[in-house]
Amino acid sequence: MNEKDSWQKIIKLLTETTSETEMETILEYLLTSEEKVQLAGRISLTHLMLYSKLTQREIAKELGMSISTVTRCSNALKKLPEQAKEQFK
Repeated sequence: MNEKDSWQKIIKLLTETTSETEMETILEYLLTSEEKVQLAGRISLTHLMLYSKLTQREIAKELGMSISTVTRCSNALKKLPEQAKEQFK
């Protein structure tokens, strides 16, 4: 299975999940502790970038992230559809 097929398998697996408990079980299996922390940080980072008036440097300092991580997220966020951005409220 190639990378694209594997990614589509993950999407299908997660979208077919019917409960929070089931989702948590799947994510506990798929993600290491460090990956969960990084993902939670990305969520916090995205929320701050969308809904605060902090600069990228202030956000990086507040979250204990590098400015390059914040910049990468900012660049990715520019490509995110408005509807998807609403999910980060």
